[in-house]
Amino acid sequence: MDLIDWKLLKILYQEKSMIKAAEQLFISQPAVSYRLSKMESEFGQSLFIRSNRGVEMTSAGLRLHTFANLMIQYDDDIHHAVSHAGSALSGAIRLGTTETMLEYFLNSQLKDFNTQYPNIKVHIRIASTPELLRLLQTGELMMCTIRGRRPEGGNAVQIFDEPLVIIASEPITEEMLHTRPLLRNLPGTTVVQLIDEWLGTYFDSPPPVSPIAVEGTSRCIVSLVKAGLGWSVISASRYRDVTDKLYWKPIYRSDGSPYRYPTYLYYTDESSRFDTYMAYINHLQQFSSGWEYSHG
Repeated sequence: MDLIDWKLLKILYQEKSMIKAAEQLFISQPAVSYRLSKMESEFGQSLFIRSNRGVEMTSAGLRLHTFANLMIQYDDDIHHAVSHAGSALSGAIRLGTTETMLEYFLNSQLKDFNTQYPNIKVHIRIASTPELLRLLQTGELMMCTIRGRRPEGGNAVQIFDEPLVIIASEPITEEMLHTRPLLRNLPGTTVVQLIDEWLGTYFDSPPPVSPIAVEGTSRCIVSLVKAGLGWSVISASRYRDVTDKLYWKPIYRSDGSPYRYPTYLYYTDESSRFDTYMAYINHLQQFSSGWEYSHG
């Protein structure tokens, strides 16, 4: 298999179309078909299922696909190593992160990293945490930031830890919490699980819940709270007191410890084989050692 084969695997996994694969690789459809058959002959088993709906991968094909990014990365590093022999560390890395993490935290870190390693290209993929986890599992990413619980397997470095806070457009009192509607993010994320845990221990009976629920970034919830539609609980980095001008208050467990929401840099074992990835991992770990969220 050569570089085009690995790129072909990635395109077919995403597009499931031989036509689109041929277009993106600038080769003919017969050439795509030939390469697929050659792969199956090399491994001695069926890797693809062809139908009128397109091309699907068998379980063996999916296993092969997980190596695609690794092999493309190897090729990229080889070319940089040869063309930049004797010069500073160079190459390319791929980082997955959320929009908020990039906007409020990684931007300054990336600027400093680029100053120290100007020859390392950083390709950034913006996605939600569940999508980033999927991209890791499919091998499309080897490194990303993950909010919430530490992922199982692989390697993770905690780079941030922030409190969960109540936000409201009016003073936060017991009466307000028990009578004003609670604005919720839709279930499924770790932060929602933590909020549900707090609600179960803090309230004898559930507070009224707003009929409005938000799927997506908690910044949307902030805008609803600012409009006077209720109160909510969010991670502190989603709230900016300078511009939001809301009342806020941390939440605590029954033992008095605050609820906190960590963020990790997760990287696969494969990524640790590359000097470029390790340079970024070490830089982010050092740069983030002083990060501590607080309201100014």
